[in-house]
Amino acid sequence: MTVDQVIQRAWYVSSMSSKGHSASDAHKKFRGGVKFTQKRVKFFDAGMNLRSFETESLKQDMEALFYVDKNDRLCCEIRAEDRKIKCPLRLPAHHVTYLRLLIDSHFIPITGKLIEKPEGWRVRISVGD
Repeated sequence: MTVDQVIQRAWYVSSMSSKGHSASDAHKKFRGGVKFTQKRVKFFDAGMNLRSFETESLKQDMEALFYVDKNDRLCCEIRAEDRKIKCPLRLPAHHVTYLRLLIDSHFIPITGKLIEKPEGWRVRISVGD
């Protein structure tokens, strides 16, 4: 499978599982050659569970790294000048499944940048090139 096919498969599986299908059935349908017309997202925003003292260290366009913690939660790590901030991500279920499949594949490039919005800090997650 190419990188683009892995990304398409992850988007298809997450779309089907948000409609109530099991992930294993969605994998089988995708490998069977199903035509999927919905375009994948190249980037999306995720919220974070930050503490008030951590927000003082954040700056626009800081880099964020993604990992799965010991409790199977998607988290991000931000390295500020004065501290390392680790926090869980807040995402809709569709995006959680998509991001988890991409992280588990280990070779899809995923980047994250901090952006400040009126409602608070967000991580802009970019998938692929």
